[in-house]
Amino acid sequence: MYKNFLRSLFGNPVLANILMILILLCGVGGYFSMIRESFPRFDLEAVSVSVKYPGADPKEIEEGITIKIEEAIEGIEGIKNIKTVSKEGLCVATIECKEHTDIRKIKDKIKNAVDSITTFPVKAENPSITQIEFRDAVCSIVLWGDLPEFELKSLAEEYKDQILHLPGISQASISGTRDYEVSIDIDEAVLRKYNISFDTVAKALKENGLNLSAGTLKTKY
Repeated sequence: MYKNFLRSLFGNPVLANILMILILLCGVGGYFSMIRESFPRFDLEAVSVSVKYPGADPKEIEEGITIKIEEAIEGIEGIKNIKTVSKEGLCVATIECKEHTDIRKIKDKIKNAVDSITTFPVKAENPSITQIEFRDAVCSIVLWGDLPEFELKSLAEEYKDQILHLPGISQASISGTRDYEVSIDIDEAVLRKYNISFDTVAKALKENGLNLSAGTLKTKY
């Protein structure tokens, strides 16, 4: 059969040219319409539930939050596996869903189940339920210069804001920098003069250095 086809094809140059033109047209059309990506986009079939509980140790997190989340979502249809991590001040539950399931519907069911839990500790923050997504960097920009680290970080934050205002850009982040901190230098001679120890100064700073919310300021604008 194949020999007869090839014999008729080579014996008919018009048909061979038509097939060649069709192949070339399909190739050109595929070149301009094909989406080319180094890392193709795809959705992970998993949902993440995280609850913050500042100041709690892993055991308190497990007993007060983790176990209750597991019991609330255990019977939801479409869930394949539940993995939880209890660490200091935070509970993270990763829920893997079965293949070919509607991840959005399962996420809504998980949210309803978690929101219905009324026995979380009083100081625990509201749960955060998100669908796990794959993200890959499109472009990396390295900022370098003979400047103090503080000024370089300030410039990076300015450039980040400018990049986020560009059309088509929805996310930008800064990495490789240290968090801001306050450094206090104490003159040992002054401490001896007033008979004050380092422990006394540290205790005073700890008691008065509070991180409190300033509230919300509303204006007519």
